[in-house]
Amino acid sequence: MSGQAYLLLVFVCALWLGVRAATQPALHDFDEHSHLLTVAQVRQFGGMPPASLAQDLIFSRERNEVTYHHFQPTPYLVMAGLTSMARTEPSTAGVLGIGRALSALLALSAVTAAGIAVRNLQRSGSDWRAPAVVTAGMSLMPAVHSLGASVTASTWALSAVALTTVATTWAVRRNWSPWSSMAVAAAAAFTLAVRASAYPILLLIPLAMIESRLSALEIARKLVAITALSLAVNGWWIIRSILVNDDWLGASVHVHAHVEGGYLETVREAVLWREVSLDPWPIWSLLTSTDWLWLTLSRILSRGLWLHRIEWVDPVTIALWIGMVVAPTSAVLIHRLSRAKESRRSFIYLMLLGGLIMTSVSLYSAANLSAQLGWFAHIRDTFIVSLPVVVALAVLADERQDTLRDICFLSGIGFACAANAGFVLLMLP
Repeated sequence: MSGQAYLLLVFVCALWLGVRAATQPALHDFDEHSHLLTVAQVRQFGGMPPASLAQDLIFSRERNEVTYHHFQPTPYLVMAGLTSMARTEPSTAGVLGIGRALSALLALSAVTAAGIAVRNLQRSGSDWRAPAVVTAGMSLMPAVHSLGASVTASTWALSAVALTTVATTWAVRRNWSPWSSMAVAAAAAFTLAVRASAYPILLLIPLAMIESRLSALEIARKLVAITALSLAVNGWWIIRSILVNDDWLGASVHVHAHVEGGYLETVREAVLWREVSLDPWPIWSLLTSTDWLWLTLSRILSRGLWLHRIEWVDPVTIALWIGMVVAPTSAVLIHRLSRAKESRRSFIYLMLLGGLIMTSVSLYSAANLSAQLGWFAHIRDTFIVSLPVVVALAVLADERQDTLRDICFLSGIGFACAANAGFVLLMLP
């Protein structure tokens, strides 16, 4: 596959994501209404609401929903600015069109960046088949294109993870040249600005530096520079959040508003968490004595199940995922580890391990926050930080142009198509 064919594929993905954003029913997924309300309130206040009103805006008891997000303000400020320039009404209806268009662009940036990240790690002379499989597969996954069709900060998180991944792989390829280092710094600053669920991807940066054989002094200098730039860009809202919310993320005040508003009585994950929260090892009990893990997997793989429960879809989706994704990629990993030891490239395996660690950190952080605040293990966005795992496995599969690679790629695309068909036919109204 040539580079021109890959560009054509990106164009097709852009059309697909645009159609999804234009046709998905309003307020269908990813708590879109609460994010729209947040942007609308920023518009109405002409900026972030005053500290005296901030905590009262979070939750509506009458509607039992979030009405203002106290997390990172950057996505909402940008959307408010764009809709203001377009002179749309400062309401949810006025924000929806431009917000959806921006989400589609962010989703497109994510799937394209993931493909380019694969390209950065391929051997010289490789074709564009592996990048195309990752880009097309991601575009077809319901969790991704539903993000692109929803006004939500989670789409920004997906884009941030993908951009950090592609910048880091480029830096490894360029041996951390000045321009590639600047790209990583910019991606890190963007990640810090958008959503906490993307933060674990920042662990990929020091891992890549260590693998690149940089000296300890060079690593320290680059990490200090990246940290300084990230704080320079985001320091204003971190300080404001500490002053207004008593914590830098605004998480505690957000969660307490849900608890006081009775939201925990209506969310199934919250009910499961409350059942095991007093056990000696609540996380272990959650995994072993409830169906929380299966519920979470099905919601990640087939976005929309959290709104429209069709019970038989859960086991079918998970069985297909295990058979068409987990089994082939596991076979690829075992085969590549057992062959051609002299040609192993350590960063790919380090990236794979790092992606698994990042996903585990994300899971643990969500569960730990739940235990501290009486919330629930809310990991809807955990799949976002597993992107390096997808990139690494695609590169490993492409190491050899053999039957195993073809099976892996075809089964991955096949699962994405099946999940997409199930979502469109069964989940969309």
